[in-house]
Amino acid sequence: MKKYWLPCLLLLLSIIFFAVAALSPSYLDADGVLVEPGFFGIPLGYLTLALAGVSLLILKISRRKK
Repeated sequence: MKKYWLPCLLLLLSIIFFAVAALSPSYLDADGVLVEPGFFGIPLGYLTLALAGVSLLILKISRRKK
């Protein structure tokens, strides 16, 4: 399990980013503009999820060649 620390960390970060995005309150201001303070969590969540998948694939491929 020690070799999978990076994919696990990135997966945990993506879960945290998605949770922040889901739990942050969205509201309309006086001008009718939608304000989403946790919106940054959505693209960062997808980015870290993709990086976790890529790092896991790299680990699997490098283990197979040995």
